[in-house]
Order: sequence, then structure tokens, then C-alpha cells
Amino acid sequence: MFHASKVLIYLGVSLIALSQVIFAFVFYPVIINEINYYLQDSSFKQLPKTEKLKLSLNNNEFKIIIPKVDIYSVIIPNVNPFKKEEYLEALTKGVAQAKGSASPGERGNIFIFAHSTNNPFIAQHNAFFYLINKLTAGDEIYLTYQNKNYKYIVENNKIINPSEVNYLNSKSKKQMLTLMTCWPPGTTLKRLLVVSSLTE
Repeated sequence: MFHASKVLIYLGVSLIALSQVIFAFVFYPVIINEINYYLQDSSFKQLPKTEKLKLSLNNNEFKIIIPKVDIYSVIIPNVNPFKKEEYLEALTKGVAQAKGSASPGERGNIFIFAHSTNNPFIAQHNAFFYLINKLTAGDEIYLTYQNKNYKYIVENNKIINPSEVNYLNSKSKKQMLTLMTCWPPGTTLKRLLVVSSLTE
């Protein structure tokens, strides 16, 4: 009886230790990125805002720049968000613009998505959007497209269920930009949206 209880205690302690190791393994990138964000540990982030934008804007690439959270990425256009192989391939190269969503300069909603973390299960994919949860109303997002620069101001962010796909087909009369990633980081339980609008 005593021996069996001792075995169960060791087994319980071992399982707890194993679960902590797995948790650290999976969420290590999230923890590191959070620490770097709060320590401002980035040469790009240390540059004055005007220098960042000078380095980032004014070229022919389709890309996104978010100075507050140190995001700089090419955008892969017209990616089908319902075809897993297609969007996973696109996300190895940058962030993805959902097929059928607007392009910069057009009325409607530009829908851009990316991973929220580069945990070991998606390490081959770029996880550019792990810090977009830090964006709040008034923050700036820049897109470059066909040698033009577009500045968007964040209006709000929201957490939705994965089944709520109506945001992909938003027919806004304004020029809008929606960023999407999985939430919480490292899971696929929910989706985090950051909604912004074009400034003049």
C-alpha cells in the first residue's frame, strides 16, 4: 500500500514536471518576444520613428510596417485563407493578404493575416503578428503598395471565434485594414483582429 502510494506520488510529480517542460518548449518564443518588447531589445526599434519610416517606405514592394511593435514584413497578395497548403506556403515568406479583400487605394477592407507565434510546431513559418495585441486606438500602421505609402490608424481590436469569417468579406465604403492572428499566441482557440482605417 505504502509502496503503491509512493509510486503514484513520483508519477504525479513527473507528469507535472513534464507538462512544465512542454509548456516552456511551446511558449518559449512568446515569452522571449514579450520580454524583448518590454526591454525594447531591437536595433530597429531603437531608431527614431522618422528613420524607421525612411528605411521602410518608398519602394515598390507590397509590405507592412508597424513601428510600435517593430513589425516589418513583405505581404504575399491574394492568398486563399481557406486552402491550408496555400496559406502555409505564403506564411513562410511573409504575411498574407486574403484573396478577395481590397488592395491599398481601393474602398473596402484589406485583410492581412499571419501566425501569432513561431512555436516548434510552426517554426518554419514567419510569426510576425505575435505582438499585434499591443496595438491600441490611435496607433499607426503603414502599407507600401505600387510605390505609394498608406497610413492607417488603429480604431479597435477584438477577439472572435474562428467560425466568424464575415470579417474577410467586409464591404466597407471606407478604406479599412484588418490584421488577424490566432489568439492566445501559440493556440488556435480564437482569432485576434486589429481594425484600422486610412488617414488622409
